[in-house]
Amino acid sequence: MANVKIHAFVVSWKGQHANAAHIAAAIDKDVDALTIVFSDPDPAVVPPAQCQLIRTDNALYWADKFSTCLQTIDTDAGTDVMLLIHADCRSEDWAGMVQRCRKVMGKSASIGLWAPQLEGAGISLNLTKAVSSNDSLTLVTYVEALVFAMTLPVIKRLKKYDYSQNKFGWGIDWAISAFVVTHNLVALVDSSVRVTHPAGRGYDGAEAREQMSVFSQQMSPQEKVYFAMASSHVKLNRLEQNAGSGPVVSDKGERQA
Repeated sequence: MANVKIHAFVVSWKGQHANAAHIAAAIDKDVDALTIVFSDPDPAVVPPAQCQLIRTDNALYWADKFSTCLQTIDTDAGTDVMLLIHADCRSEDWAGMVQRCRKVMGKSASIGLWAPQLEGAGISLNLTKAVSSNDSLTLVTYVEALVFAMTLPVIKRLKKYDYSQNKFGWGIDWAISAFVVTHNLVALVDSSVRVTHPAGRGYDGAEAREQMSVFSQQMSPQEKVYFAMASSHVKLNRLEQNAGSGPVVSDKGERQA
């Protein structure tokens, strides 16, 4: 897939707009289209960035922002890849990350999902790893939806979901991974590029899990089977990792978006 065309989205909310603008400025010259999707309780506040800005309802969190990204991207305009970055993530070289993303995703049409290695909150690579290679790329069962890139077939599938009853957005990343693997595509984590993400959330985890359970019913039968197998893979790896080392930690990375 030569000459990959990337539309990048930076997701921002109260307290993150300056960082969103920083990320946007850092990657502006390395992407083909750039949008900040944001919310804020103050209607006068906007990210101080020179790119497309789209405001969303501050009460609707991550899923509404993701749905807005999907609605905004033009799949008929030659876009190959949607790159999404949460504004509370940190990288020493955002432009280099985009360049690496473009290089890797241009190598093969079989790549459906790519992400840098995430450090901090979230499900770690040692829990999602399936097959390692010699070039820093690891085939994984799951990619945390914090900083990631997905290709056109995946985008088109995700456009078919209804996100209105899942405002916190738990399960979106599982839906992405499930489609990728059940459609003969691969999901990769790239350890040559690293980003960090802080812990914490600003909402009720129990409610988010309930919404995820309803949301996941939109998966196809094959995707549901994969979801069950992949989540069990992560839980088994965590149990083995935590054997004798104390209580098992949460199996869900938290975000406030």
